[in-house]
Amino acid sequence: MLSDYSSSDILNSEALQILRSLDNFQGKFLNELIEIFERDSPAVYDRLVLAIEKNTVTDAMRLAHKLKGMGANLGTERLSRVLEQIELDFTSFDEPTRKTLPTLIWDEYQAAVDALRTSWWAVSKAG
Repeated sequence: MLSDYSSSDILNSEALQILRSLDNFQGKFLNELIEIFERDSPAVYDRLVLAIEKNTVTDAMRLAHKLKGMGANLGTERLSRVLEQIELDFTSFDEPTRKTLPTLIWDEYQAAVDALRTSWWAVSKAG
């Protein structure tokens, strides 16, 4: 069974502030990272969903780890926690739980992207 991470912060603002500081708070570097995440992560998500649907344990765990790392670079706390649990505990999930994973992952991904775009993209553009 998956733990409930809904009370966790969507993003780690301290990590994002550090990223913003890397170009003297101009925001270009953070914007570039957000764009790369938005561009590259959907393909990994698609492959992860396929692995989950086929119950290909090794691929599901590896792809969860990969997507977790991509998001963790941007401080995506809740998404990273969900993916970490998949990475570490996938074999313990029953079929009904596995069927909920694609929607759960996508919802957390969308929440992270929305938060990055509304709170951090705008902030970095203003700087």
